[in-house]
Amino acid sequence: MRLLLFLFIIGFSSVSFAQKGKLTLQGRVENQNIRLPQVIIEVYKDNELYLTDSTERNGGYRVELDLGFVYNVTFKKNDYVRKSIAVVTKSGKVKQGRFFFQLDIELFRLEQEGVDQTVLPPAAMLYLVNEKTGFTFDKRYVKWISGEYKELDE
Repeated sequence: MRLLLFLFIIGFSSVSFAQKGKLTLQGRVENQNIRLPQVIIEVYKDNELYLTDSTERNGGYRVELDLGFVYNVTFKKNDYVRKSIAVVTKSGKVKQGRFFFQLDIELFRLEQEGVDQTVLPPAAMLYLVNEKTGFTFDKRYVKWISGEYKELDE
């Protein structure tokens, strides 16, 4: 009887404390190789403000996101062009797991000369491929959004 009770408690504990899927986004925010402190990071989860944070003195940041949602992560600082990253953590196949993605951000000053126009608009997308591959940066999305931006700019 004690053995049965012990197994029940262990089983219940493992289910209760089972790790749900998480993505850790981490990196640094820079401008021309100079790390930027106090950049505001806003995370929107399914279009509602989920959390607000800021970069450390060395420009570093770390954000934990649950799997199963769509996020918009925005980096902003006065006198700099805001940059937003769509992060799609929904996947029909992957419900659990621990994923890490290194995402370094380059912010440009509003009046900065020599800004390469191919990096504008400041938008990109990450999405979950599968358990083995993890997350990937969607270059097609960046190309598409750049084309849309050029049409608006003309």
